[in-house]
Amino acid sequence: MNSKVKNQIIGLILREWYTIDSVLFNGHARNVIAGQRDFNEYIALKGALLENLYQYYIHVDLRSSRKLPVKEQVLQEMATSDARKAKATAAKLMNDPSSKQKIKSRLIREMRSRKIKNVNAFTDKFVQERFLQYSLDNALVGIPLLEAKNLDPQCKTFTCKLLEEAHKTYRDQLVALALSCKKIKRV
Repeated sequence: MNSKVKNQIIGLILREWYTIDSVLFNGHARNVIAGQRDFNEYIALKGALLENLYQYYIHVDLRSSRKLPVKEQVLQEMATSDARKAKATAAKLMNDPSSKQKIKSRLIREMRSRKIKNVNAFTDKFVQERFLQYSLDNALVGIPLLEAKNLDPQCKTFTCKLLEEAHKTYRDQLVALALSCKKIKRV
């Protein structure tokens, strides 16, 4: 892979830095996460997720057609727009009848296995987690994969499966941390 493509991926990763905050906090994380320890953990998790995402983009030979601006403010606005689109797509996905059934089945399994007493609170948290997870996946993986070259053979490799599992782990940890650090605005 040539340096021009790598630089383009690095630019895309920078954009995703802002997109993650927009998805999880509807703004900058610094304005929401109060404790320094939590903020440091958030930055470390976000950095690990983005490093993994960089490796994933390289592995699938991502060649984005999107142009990236040179001004930080425009980059942040693009990230905000990406976050809105990702959330809209996640909402549509979660409202799809087959997805609703899968979410409901998983929710019931989780409640039974954990012997949940406060069903309403658990359901709210569960749905918020799924929504944020779907939103992050749409923003960070979904759209870029539509632009990847040779995706099918690349995604069947052990490396790709490992990168996908790492993505899910980092994503889930970021969502859990975000939910514990903020009062979520209903989306």
